[in-house]
Amino acid sequence: MKDQTRLKKAELLRRCGEDEKASKILTSLLVVDDVNIIAQSNYNLGIIAEHPERGKRNIPKAIQHYQTALDLGYAEAADDLANLYYFGTGVKKNVKKACEIWEEGFKLGSECAGFQLINHIFHFTSDFKHSELLRLIDTLLNRNASWKSLYYTKFNLYSDKSWDGYNIDEAIKNLKIYAEMVGDFGYRELVKMYTTGEHVEPNPTEANRYAKMLSEK
Repeated sequence: MKDQTRLKKAELLRRCGEDEKASKILTSLLVVDDVNIIAQSNYNLGIIAEHPERGKRNIPKAIQHYQTALDLGYAEAADDLANLYYFGTGVKKNVKKACEIWEEGFKLGSECAGFQLINHIFHFTSDFKHSELLRLIDTLLNRNASWKSLYYTKFNLYSDKSWDGYNIDEAIKNLKIYAEMVGDFGYRELVKMYTTGEHVEPNPTEANRYAKMLSEK
């Protein structure tokens, strides 16, 4: 409990820009018996190295601490570590490695890592398997159903006629969930679908119903 209190104090100091004081406490926590505290201390030291209040960034040191935290099972370190490789921040850009890190973090429980991985696969690769991507999306939504844009991604996947899993009913179901969560854009997509007849027969009644919902937002 004492070590946990010290960790919280160090995190507060870090957020307040007191890097030197925070680092001193965090470094002392690297030798305690609690693996979780060691992992979180490494993560905080990584943040300080990457985003110092004063002085220059030390990306190699940040990577070292983030990697140690991740190796010790601290899932949240995955997103910070992967982003360095993904964008080539102070290190040679390596998208493949970033994706591997996101995948590891997602397996450990990081929702952000899972979302980043899904977003990259869907928007920036062309050879993904729809079924595998849907599995990743459903895994994340089962953990936290509030990731709004993923319902729209599911709509796009199920409405893609290029694969044998094309299912317009499932696509529309996810588009409606998305519309209920975000409003304007989702309802516009429904109005367009029922007006143009894309994927479904034109249906003025449905188009007008969603147009009305759109006007009420």
